[in-house]
Amino acid sequence: MEIQMTETENSLFPRGKEMDISAEVYRLYRFPKGETVMIKKPMVLIVSDNGHRVIDKDGYSHYIPYGWIHLKFKVEKDAPHFYCQSDQAVKERATGKKGDKSKAKPVEEKK
Repeated sequence: MEIQMTETENSLFPRGKEMDISAEVYRLYRFPKGETVMIKKPMVLIVSDNGHRVIDKDGYSHYIPYGWIHLKFKVEKDAPHFYCQSDQAVKERATGKKGDKSKAKPVEEKK
């Protein structure tokens, strides 16, 4: 059974954009039958309609299809654990009031 995931207003990452996740030490995807995929030193994440595309520090590309039941990651010391996490975002969730919707920073284009 294929699991369909769709982008919502609350999605952390926009589809098709390269997002800087270099603050992560690793990310681990766990699937329903216990299979796991660990990516050490992920640098870039691209969310697609079919899954995650991740580029690691060594330049390897990883494609992770949707269907995982758990995504675990560790960030560097003092980095935010969630890319939308900020004082403003925490206050908005606690109060239910909407304001600035912070997201992870897109990868800056090299000139």
